[in-house]
Amino acid sequence: MDRQSKEKIAKVIYAEGSVFVGRCHAALVAIAQCIHDLMETGAYPDLDTCLEQAFAPAADTVDPECVQAVEEVWESGVRRFPNARIYQFRSFSKYSDGHGHLDAEKAGNLLENYNFLGQDSINDLWGHFYFGKENRTMYTGLEVSERALEMYNERDKYAYLYGAKGETGTEAFIRGKFQEYPDYFSKYSDSEKEEIVEYCSGKILYDCSGFVCRCAGIPDVYSGKLLEDGSRKTKNMLDGKAGWLCYRPGHVGIDRGDGTFLHMPSELHTIEPARFSDYNWTDQCRIAGVDYSYEDETGKVYTVQPGDTLSGIAARYGTTYQALASANGIKDPDVIYEGQKIRIP
Repeated sequence: MDRQSKEKIAKVIYAEGSVFVGRCHAALVAIAQCIHDLMETGAYPDLDTCLEQAFAPAADTVDPECVQAVEEVWESGVRRFPNARIYQFRSFSKYSDGHGHLDAEKAGNLLENYNFLGQDSINDLWGHFYFGKENRTMYTGLEVSERALEMYNERDKYAYLYGAKGETGTEAFIRGKFQEYPDYFSKYSDSEKEEIVEYCSGKILYDCSGFVCRCAGIPDVYSGKLLEDGSRKTKNMLDGKAGWLCYRPGHVGIDRGDGTFLHMPSELHTIEPARFSDYNWTDQCRIAGVDYSYEDETGKVYTVQPGDTLSGIAARYGTTYQALASANGIKDPDVIYEGQKIRIP
């Protein structure tokens, strides 16, 4: 995207959301995503028409953080809602119940025509509600685990920063988080904050729940909400399987299903693995919005179809080909035949 177009969009973002600059970067990304998604509908012949007809008049200010939001959405693929398109946003002042929550009656036909995707705010009076269309395919728990592993294998690209949800680590954004969450960052000295700026600069930033939500392909929610919305909750860490949520107050990670997990522990760290025996998780659960139906197929008898492999069947049911071979007396895991009955242990 050329510089002139970036600045046009940045001016509109500032006009719509200047109150969020330096305080809630996700809201700036959301406005950028809305412009991007409306342009992709083909309803507007050009960018100028879209900006003029669908948004507030452009401000005179070209704010660097607003330009950053444009670059993240158009050039890096960052999205406030990765698996949905934003087509509308509305202010708290007209659509909330006065306490920062959507008033369904005021929303009216917005809820009839769109999915309510979520919200960003800086308090109960200033914020945006987002509406659009969800378009995601639900990941399985196994896929969530594999997505976490893929990120781990490229861990040098990522860094932990409290409050981050996949944004690029510019100095302005990092210092903005220091200002947005003063109580949290008060534990760090000025020199330690400078280390954080240096470590995070140029990397893709997530906090622990942002990492989990990214791997699960679900809208960003905080760690306690992930547990609250989850199912099959257990305090027995041996009950979890690949792609389950690992939880302790204020922190979350992703079970790998082999006695280990992946998480982003704190500032000056990236994605890291550890064993359950070395960590004090308190709860586990299935993540809402992730498909774990294959885990309920134990005891099922599967009939081999043309082209099937034992490893492929194992992956489908969240087990290993060795476990299937052992349970079914198969001496050579590479040899199965069409019509053969395979018991899922």
